[in-house]
Amino acid sequence: MMLTTFQKEMIVVLALKCVALFLLWFFFFSHPIAEKLDAKKIAEHFHSTF
Repeated sequence: MMLTTFQKEMIVVLALKCVALFLLWFFFFSHPIAEKLDAKKIAEHFHSTF
């Protein structure tokens, strides 16, 4: 089965999006928060910014 140019481009775009999502997760969301912080301290800090 031959892929059309559009299908090839869509595969590349989707692959790049998956890589971009992984990189965003890895650099910004994969690291745990500091152990000394508990939910209460985080909530106090969050509410104090308003």
